[in-house]
Amino acid sequence: MRVYKAIAGLAFIIVGWSACAQAQQVDRWSTPPKFMVSRSDVTVTSTATLVCPSNDNRVNCTCVNTGADAVRYGDSTISATKGARIASGTPAEIRVRGNVYMISEGADTTVACTEEVY
Repeated sequence: MRVYKAIAGLAFIIVGWSACAQAQQVDRWSTPPKFMVSRSDVTVTSTATLVCPSNDNRVNCTCVNTGADAVRYGDSTISATKGARIASGTPAEIRVRGNVYMISEGADTTVACTEEVY
């Protein structure tokens, strides 16, 4: 009888611990964000311009190129010919928690960004 109770108690502890460990894990990439932060429109020039600063709780940074010229985005090493391209009038969802920089391919242009935060 004592062995049965010991085994039942051990099984309860293992199952309980497993459920507790699973409950603490949060997948921030697929979990819906808690709120959205609208950022001010940013003028993007021919030098790398920070449009979304790093945020460990960010799910994504969505930017719409509202200017006339195309822009490119990436890390601080972007250039007018290197980085992902956003054509004029086109939105882009950028799923990164680090800094997001943009640079214009031509004249100064404007982008409107929002952040979805967990």
